[in-house]
Amino acid sequence: ALRQKVTEYLRSHHWVETTQLGNYNEGGAGVTVVKLKS
Repeated sequence: ALRQKVTEYLRSHHWVETTQLGNYNEGGAGVTVVKLKS
């Protein structure tokens, strides 16, 4: 539930370009990787 709400918030933020779950070596589903707009 928390991951879903965080992702929803980030996707609506004007500085955020993309979001995705982390890779296995980054923490997997416990991590949200955010790419910011330049």
